Amino acid sequence: MCASFVVGIQLARGLGPASYGIYGTAMAVVAVLMIPTELGLPQLVTREVAGTGRLGARAILSWALKRIVISSLLIVAVAGSAVMLLSEKIDPALRFALVAGFFWIPFVAIGNVFGATLRGLHWVVRGQLGEILVRPALMSASLLFVSMLLAWQLTPQVAMGLNVVSAISAAVLGYIWLKAALRADVPMGSRATIPPTLTFRQSMPIALTEGMRVLAGQIGVLILAFTAPDKAVGEYRVAIQVYAVLSMPSTLVNIGLAPMISALHSQGEKEKTQRLNDWISVFLVASSLAVFLAILLLGERFIHLSFGDGYEIVYELLSILLLGEIIISLFGHPIVYLNMVREQRAVMRRSALALGINAAIIACFAPVYGALGAIYGTLAGMLLWRVSCAWYARRALGVSTSLVMRIVPPKCRAG
Repeated sequence: MCASFVVGIQLARGLGPASYGIYGTAMAVVAVLMIPTELGLPQLVTREVAGTGRLGARAILSWALKRIVISSLLIVAVAGSAVMLLSEKIDPALRFALVAGFFWIPFVAIGNVFGATLRGLHWVVRGQLGEILVRPALMSASLLFVSMLLAWQLTPQVAMGLNVVSAISAAVLGYIWLKAALRADVPMGSRATIPPTLTFRQSMPIALTEGMRVLAGQIGVLILAFTAPDKAVGEYRVAIQVYAVLSMPSTLVNIGLAPMISALHSQGEKEKTQRLNDWISVFLVASSLAVFLAILLLGERFIHLSFGDGYEIVYELLSILLLGEIIISLFGHPIVYLNMVREQRAVMRRSALALGINAAIIACFAPVYGALGAIYGTLAGMLLWRVSCAWYARRALGVSTSLVMRIVPPKCRAG
């Protein structure tokens, strides 16, 4: 995340708010197109390879790569045709950025499958490095090379082209690591076969969940792109990026405490689970309050030093987001709890509802208030998702995910 944040700073400073908005729009479109391209296959590959080991890894990898290549070619062909048909209605800078982004799709998808296979083979660190470090680090180095050594003017299409180069390089490195991982410990004469359980149908729930997660992150940018100036898109994107870094405590809870919640639930330790949820809520409120006060005191200077001129409104947007985070944190982290006790369907239904509310509010307010309207919609969606999941956990399961939810009486789930 830190490497990606550094790239975000470089792009925002080098492009300026309006051009960064064009780049952000192109990236949002490409991110959404990645959903039908991957169809949840990386997560499925990790699970299946972990179960079969090196013996089945080659067959699973070959199966996944064929489907990734076919789906990416189809998506790129359809999307490219749409851009050509609408070329007169699309800004030239956005059009060229989109075309470059379409080349980015297959290489990122292939690199993600390589990384997923490495994780399934228990090469966890290298399996993550391509996505979270190598690709953004190469992008950062490319931006420095282009802007400082070649003295090129950074444009959305140049930035997207550098993304393609970084994705290709990361995929090649992933292939080299994977080749080394597959070289050893396969018995002579053994024949790898695809597990009979490996089907496209298995990846659909994963793809649906991942799709909603991606849409939730990109819906604000996409609606702003149609209803507000490019500058508003750039401002909103910067605010969301900074917010994502500053809300790291919530991410740490997800990574660090989720296995503990799962273990306590499996052991039937309801009281200990309840106490853990209480402490999670206290930690989230305290950390979000501390971050809000820090931004209130130093945020304006931090944003100016990091992103340069033209992003003054980001301080206001970020302050509103962080104030909303304090309110949201009062309800604990029910999404983590429900996922760990196998209530994913409840989370998915409430996620879809929150996404719809998010999109509706942004569509209503963005044409009038620009980035500020998108922030209100984003906050409303996050608050609704958190509150509805906390309410479900309390009423249906009898567990309060925060001290605030203790005032809600539990009730037994029917059936």
